[in-house]
Amino acid sequence: GSSGGSSAAVAARVFPMSYSSYGGGSIRLPASYCGIFGFKPSRNINRYENMSDAWGGAVVSHVSTISVRDSAAYLDLITDKIGAGYSVSNPEENTYLHSVSKKTKKLTIGLITESPTRTPVYAE
Repeated sequence: GSSGGSSAAVAARVFPMSYSSYGGGSIRLPASYCGIFGFKPSRNINRYENMSDAWGGAVVSHVSTISVRDSAAYLDLITDKIGAGYSVSNPEENTYLHSVSKKTKKLTIGLITESPTRTPVYAE
């Protein structure tokens, strides 16, 4: 992926996080190969960068990080607070970092074992 070097640098602990851009898997895939965290945030979250012209708005920028917590802290730096424009009782709790620190209920993971296009799905 186009952010493979970023993920490799984070995995090698050269940096705790590294800039990455994402269009079609360029953060998640290299991060998963390197055993670190990467995801594609919603577009227009980064208030410092407008990539709406790239691939018809499909490209966003973010970082590859060692942990979910590090990624959340970065999101707090580059975005307006979660729920901007809404009234919250405690603004300090209205951050991505606070959200990943809260205890969550048990989650269920779904696994699709059949392709919607009838193509083979490999056991791995």
